[in-house]
Amino acid sequence: MAEFEYDVFLSHRSVNKPWVEILARNLNACGLRVFFDQWSLIPGHSLPQQLHDGIQGARKALLVATPEAADSGWVAEEHDALLSRRTQQPGFLIPLTFGGDLPDFAFLRNVLTVDFSDPSPAAYRDALHRLLCGIQDKPPGYNIELPAAIQIPEPISSDPKRAEAGRLSGGEQAAVGNMLAGTNNMQLLLAQKGVDRTLMQKAILKQGEQRFGAHNCLHASPLTSLDATTEKYFSAFGRSLKLNRPTPDADELRFALEDLIHERGRLLLLLTRFDDGADEPRKALANMLRTLCEEQGDKLRIIFCGGQKLAALRYGSAILSPLQNAEVTFWPESAPADLMQRHPQLDEPACNRLLALTGRQPVLLRAAIERHDPTDPDRLADDLLDYMCCNGFFSPYRDQGAQLRPLLQREQLAPHDYWPSDLLLRALFWDNLLTRKGGHFVWRCPLVRQCGLKMVGS
Repeated sequence: MAEFEYDVFLSHRSVNKPWVEILARNLNACGLRVFFDQWSLIPGHSLPQQLHDGIQGARKALLVATPEAADSGWVAEEHDALLSRRTQQPGFLIPLTFGGDLPDFAFLRNVLTVDFSDPSPAAYRDALHRLLCGIQDKPPGYNIELPAAIQIPEPISSDPKRAEAGRLSGGEQAAVGNMLAGTNNMQLLLAQKGVDRTLMQKAILKQGEQRFGAHNCLHASPLTSLDATTEKYFSAFGRSLKLNRPTPDADELRFALEDLIHERGRLLLLLTRFDDGADEPRKALANMLRTLCEEQGDKLRIIFCGGQKLAALRYGSAILSPLQNAEVTFWPESAPADLMQRHPQLDEPACNRLLALTGRQPVLLRAAIERHDPTDPDRLADDLLDYMCCNGFFSPYRDQGAQLRPLLQREQLAPHDYWPSDLLLRALFWDNLLTRKGGHFVWRCPLVRQCGLKMVGS
């Protein structure tokens, strides 16, 4: 058995640090060696390398899966490394959940989590016991035995700034309405990295209920496991739709959906987290749903939500794509009116400055709003550049400096294409470092270019 420096690696967002620190102390009191950033990171050393070493040097990893987790650059960066370890070592990653919405991490639909949503002392002890057993790869049983006295933390809560922004703007509501009113009954809603998809998806279901009826709107997410068999994949999908018959393959799922449409008259089906999972059953599901849409006409509307992998299914297979006839909508970007609606403390000039400074890059824009100080506007650009460098915006490209450097010297790059043949351009676009302007790829904003140049050296 490999010898590890740490028993657990804690992945979390800074807004949750008080709760996480108490968890780290409790785990430490129970005899575990914990990688907790506040204790383990050495000032002056490379942050990306230390986090990478921490993940590789830990026997288990814990993800504090609050909705804000997906907003954090480092948690997103850690997420890729954590999933890589999880693929090699089943059971490596243990998510901690707190009720309510989950972050937009596909694997959360396919793994048993530890629920800390009840903050009472008894419930916290029970959840901590279950977590300790999970770290040791053993069932929790019915006796709650903790090896040490522990501290009960204050309840974890969502970021108030996120809650303040937790409603759709008028422009986003209009985009949802246009999708539901469109003539094409198969639609793709595509988003680049960093977009918070939860609210739009809720709005689709809410507006869908008004158009299709409260019982005619279904939301499902396919299995994300890469080794799922076709039978397991389709059976799980049928169960997520609460169908009343087994669906071991595409044909049985199609028959069950046809029966449901006949019973209810109309159906709206929202598919989220379609990006991940085994390729063959995913393509088989897309093919079946396309055929069903063609046959059912206005009785059925299907909306797929996803990012780069969903775009690959639409654009990457040319004429063989099962989604070639689907109508594509891109997630709407923030306008000044949207920002003022979400953040009443910002006036129109401030919104225009923030949008121009960040290039409407969603993660960077959220960071700018958090750091906005009307008494010291000149400091914000420097703060955001530090934020991008510390949060690893270009970390996936650290080994591609030679190819990246000439692109960073230019503002306007190649002609825009949602699926460019150049793999580096494709990755930069879907990572939301590039956008479209005048029919060409351009950098999101000068700050993004500065961050890239700082990483690769000008």
